[in-house]
Amino acid sequence: MPIKIKSSGGGSITIDVPSTAVDTTLFLPTSNGASIYSNTNTSFSGNLSVSGANSYININGDTLSPYASKNRIINGNFDIWQRGNTFTVVNSVNTYSADRFRTEGYTANTTISQVAFTGGQTDVPDNPSSFCRVALTSTNSNGYWAFQQRVESPQVMRAYGTYTLSFWIRATTGTVAAGAWSYGINTAISGPALTTTWQKVTHTATLSSAAAEAAGYVSIYLVYLAQNSAAVSFDIAHVQLEQGSIATSFECRPYATEVLLCQRYYVNLGYSTAGSTIGITCNVTSGANYHYSFQFPTLMRAAPTLTWTEWTSSNFPGTSATFQSTGIGGTNVYKNANGTGQGYFLGGYTATAEL
Repeated sequence: MPIKIKSSGGGSITIDVPSTAVDTTLFLPTSNGASIYSNTNTSFSGNLSVSGANSYININGDTLSPYASKNRIINGNFDIWQRGNTFTVVNSVNTYSADRFRTEGYTANTTISQVAFTGGQTDVPDNPSSFCRVALTSTNSNGYWAFQQRVESPQVMRAYGTYTLSFWIRATTGTVAAGAWSYGINTAISGPALTTTWQKVTHTATLSSAAAEAAGYVSIYLVYLAQNSAAVSFDIAHVQLEQGSIATSFECRPYATEVLLCQRYYVNLGYSTAGSTIGITCNVTSGANYHYSFQFPTLMRAAPTLTWTEWTSSNFPGTSATFQSTGIGGTNVYKNANGTGQGYFLGGYTATAEL
């Protein structure tokens, strides 16, 4: 039997008991403005409002973030490797590998590579296609070494407020003792023991850093090793940094979106036999300059540093071309002809505007 309650404004609320053999209890709120809830599964129609400190909706065990475009890490799925997919670095540091990821600290011998997941694996959820393997022979006796990402501030994240870092990690072989490695947001915290089984680690930090925002980035450390650390190898997947104090499920953005996010900082359009080339073809006169203007795939963080890779030319020297009038949206490339007649120069370029 339905129960109808009329309001002073003329409207009413109807409570109806469904035809079921299961008892359902409705719990009345203990304060004004609170919600009624039940002890059984409940269906909602219309608007659903969730409020209060650390209020999240959980659907089938998956916690939903209240923030749109939540992941502040770019290329956290390790799908984009414009520079190549294997890097062997000898006694060096401050080098990039997977897009947006870099090394920091003192020099070390490292190998960083993209590794494919086995299709259908369930150890790391959502069936990612690849992960990053970071292997070191040892760290420098003079200081630390780290694998990290600099997240642009304030454009991508503010250096103020509460953020949670989460990612999946394992030892490639053997074990890594608790405390033998660290990770974290701006500063590193001690990491747990690792085996060859994937595990998810999280770190929540509240930032209030005018210095970080003035520097233009917040440092996110995935692996931080103290000086004189022993040889070690890690596998890392599904890196996420989000606002709030709860690590929610990994945000899988469309591949094309992720590429453009990476290309704000680095573009590699080197020539290839597939025709990824730029340049000019026309009748030329020896001694004259010939220009070609082009736009970058997206607006870059700053006017980039450019390099030219020559493919082929005729009636132009085979040396590097010259860039001029470079901005965040594009540039102009030119050469001086050294012959007369039908001429061309074709090639590719890289543009770097990393933090």
